[in-house]
Amino acid sequence: MTTYKAGFESATDEKEINDFILKIKIGRDIDIIANGILTTIKYYLRFIDDYKLFLETYTKNLILDAKHSTEIKDYHIKSWIEILKEYDKE
Repeated sequence: MTTYKAGFESATDEKEINDFILKIKIGRDIDIIANGILTTIKYYLRFIDDYKLFLETYTKNLILDAKHSTEIKDYHIKSWIEILKEYDKE
């Protein structure tokens, strides 16, 4: 998942990711959908009764994950908070 509005940083990145996804599909019979985080959240929010609670919980879990892993960085958290602020204005 990504925070890039277009979904991928570049066409090269998109091709590499799609090639990797295809390799997993062929080798393990697992489907992966490469999607932007906002698109994914918008899609799944329709199944959630209280989307504000969902976003609060997701954000708390994201921050917790950042403290315990090397995958989520401070700039991811900052970007996520900015995204929430921007969409909260709408």
